Amino acid sequence: MGVQEGAVSAKDAAPYRVMVTGGRIYGTDPTHGAEQRTVMLNALRGARARANGRRMVLVHGAASGADAMAARLTEHSHNAEAEAWPALWRRAEPGLFPHNTDGPRVGNLPAYYRDEALFVASHPGRGNYDKRAGFARNEAMLASGVDEVLAFFAEGAANKGTQGAVNSARRLRIPVREYRA
Repeated sequence: MGVQEGAVSAKDAAPYRVMVTGGRIYGTDPTHGAEQRTVMLNALRGARARANGRRMVLVHGAASGADAMAARLTEHSHNAEAEAWPALWRRAEPGLFPHNTDGPRVGNLPAYYRDEALFVASHPGRGNYDKRAGFARNEAMLASGVDEVLAFFAEGAANKGTQGAVNSARRLRIPVREYRA
């Protein structure tokens, strides 16, 4: 049976975009780290299966913990890539721009970066600190058009940012899969 005229192959279809959210301690705890890595690996395999042959783009917040682990696990995957969205925690001098070789590129910037071009992508430090930067980044990632969200909750952690991202995704009717380890 041949391919129907006008049909798009999985290879040529729009990528399957998966947002990962999780705490900064996820995967770093010596007691639970190996278990958390296994949980994430299985979750990413499931997302790959749901992509059904489409290229998978892993959208993450460029933070330590769950984001870093997901990016590393995607690094050498066939037909998958990571897309980093660092939070813009503090104001910078005019003319500076977030530098992230894995993230958005100048000329094709998501509105989050285009509208906030005077912010620096860095961990909270000296300067005009924006305590809502993580929340704003998560909202921007969701608005970028993700097909699903994988949420990784670390046992014993507050997981406030992770829960906030889950609540926002559900409000937008984006499918969410939660994992606890």
